[in-house]
Amino acid sequence: DVNKYNVIITTGGASVGEEDHLIKIIKKIGKVFFWKTAIKPGRPLAIGKINNTIIICFPGNPVSVHLLFGMIIKPFLEYLCGADLIFPEGIKVKTDFGMKKKNQRLEWLRVNFVKNKSELIVSKYEKQGSGMISSIVYSDGIIEIPENISLISKGDSFIFYSFKNLFK
Repeated sequence: DVNKYNVIITTGGASVGEEDHLIKIIKKIGKVFFWKTAIKPGRPLAIGKINNTIIICFPGNPVSVHLLFGMIIKPFLEYLCGADLIFPEGIKVKTDFGMKKKNQRLEWLRVNFVKNKSELIVSKYEKQGSGMISSIVYSDGIIEIPENISLISKGDSFIFYSFKNLFK
């Protein structure tokens, strides 16, 4: 009985594949507030409600779940429990790499610190797939690349979020 719970969190089943039925069910018996974010990784995130129960539908990929939880859902759940809505704080770092990315979506890129005594510099972790759990273990955190940026050059500045701080 869904009414027994304040919040239900699911992983998988929120995309558009043949076996992804969650969104259809929530639409049928409740309300979907939003679905399909412009975030990589993490596009199929959905939040809805059935009666008085909030339903949070994560994508099925573990990196997407990890990052969405730390950056968005953890602060949201703390807020629902009476805390102030406080999103993670980051620090400004510079990149030691260049790359292209798609416009119109925010991107969380896993990175590692490069040893440098005078500046905070990060390098791109080589494996960026949303199923690459090792990228969470072997990288220091993420940089957030805004949706309006499509070209990153060496030396560009971004906000860095440490995995240690996201999950304390």
